[in-house]
Amino acid sequence: MKLLITENQLKMLVSEYYDHSQVYVREKIVKGLKHAPGHIKSYIRDLPRFYVRDEQGEPYKDEMGNKIIFTRIPQIMYDWFHGNY
Repeated sequence: MKLLITENQLKMLVSEYYDHSQVYVREKIVKGLKHAPGHIKSYIRDLPRFYVRDEQGEPYKDEMGNKIIFTRIPQIMYDWFHGNY
């Protein structure tokens, strides 16, 4: 059986793929989960915290000069953010 899909459908499939190694700004993730169900919010405390460094080895900083904390999210959070939950 062959399945034909359009270019737009292919782009959607590729862009909606969960990547466990993708990093996100932790502060934005926490703010985005403000109205999430409780069982999804419970994952917040278990999210890893780390800095991503630039070419000179310095952590990325925001406009105020504060280091940006990054995280990785589990698939259940990814699905909730993308409306697949």
